[in-house]
Amino acid sequence: MPARFSRRRDTAAIVERMGRVRLFAVFMRPTAAYDVESERGRDLMLDHLDWLLDLEDEGRLFAGGPLRAGRPEEAPPRESAVDPTGFFVIGAASPEEAQELVAREPFARAGWRTCVVHTWLLNEGVTIAVGRRIEEIFGGSEPELGTASWERTDEPGKGA
Repeated sequence: MPARFSRRRDTAAIVERMGRVRLFAVFMRPTAAYDVESERGRDLMLDHLDWLLDLEDEGRLFAGGPLRAGRPEEAPPRESAVDPTGFFVIGAASPEEAQELVAREPFARAGWRTCVVHTWLLNEGVTIAVGRRIEEIFGGSEPELGTASWERTDEPGKGA
């Protein structure tokens, strides 16, 4: 096993490396009203994309896009080529601020999508620096973090 995958790191070294960046993941699901083939639906899609680009221009949008389940050949047939489910990740000072932002999303305002906001801790990955920058600009107080049982230890140099 390569040294970088060694289990010899102590707990403190592992915890120190975790990002612990608080962002908000928003999952969107279509309602029965969703119909982007209609004129109103096309307008809402443009409004939705413009709204996301505004969040991006503010530096608040971490990532976003449609979600697809399984392999394309396993997906249920749809009349529209536009996938109605999606998610995005944003920076906000609090869960309440994230909810307020999401309430302005055009499909949600029109009742064409439901949006569920989850607090997300970005702990690992090459995008931690970007997440930290978003959190610095839009984040509020430190997120309430529990201490995992594997982090707790009274041994010097072995815990957080």
